[in-house]
Amino acid sequence: MSKAYDAFLKNDSEVDRLLQIHTEITGTGPGKREGVEVLNKSAIIMICACWETYVEDVANEAAGHLADSISSSDSIAKDVRKSCVASLGIMKSDEAAWSGLCLSWKDAIRKNAESLTKSRLGGLNTPKTANVDSIFCKALGIQKVSQTWKWKKMKSATASSTVDALVELRGDLAHRTKAAGTVKKATCSYYRNHIKRVVNKTEKSISDFLTSTTGKPLSAG
Repeated sequence: MSKAYDAFLKNDSEVDRLLQIHTEITGTGPGKREGVEVLNKSAIIMICACWETYVEDVANEAAGHLADSISSSDSIAKDVRKSCVASLGIMKSDEAAWSGLCLSWKDAIRKNAESLTKSRLGGLNTPKTANVDSIFCKALGIQKVSQTWKWKKMKSATASSTVDALVELRGDLAHRTKAAGTVKKATCSYYRNHIKRVVNKTEKSISDFLTSTTGKPLSAG
């Protein structure tokens, strides 16, 4: 597993603590919970933050692994080469610019991933499915990682729409819009479990891709 995955688990434990506090305050018996919805809203924001941080961290970690583990730039996917050139603002054809990069191509791969994941500077922006797919395509060359987000009774399209719904709810809560409505603990638990599954699928997809490309799996060790 990646360092990004280890960090995700640590961040997720804080979400777990929020939900534990909810139980400590209100118990587990039947009935409406009063005065604890702020914990649920905070949990939603943290769940989404855990997901966004994982995407950013693993994209950079995997790009570094890719750069370190291959001996020839010929192994780099065309989508990655184009993105590297675009991130440097070089006004030439993609292939000509790639061949004449002022940086080494290994450094270009790393800097490209950094540029793609600087959300505050217009990179990831929000961790919705389309943005996540785009990052892993441009940073690594993986086509539609979201298509691997599927498991028993869960199709990839439904998994993707659920991720997007979480991000939209986080946005509503962060901007205090009426659209957010009431957030229940069960909703938090559902999204938390869903994101954990999506992270596991993403982790495997990236590791499998890097293994096939470089001969070495992505590992925190």
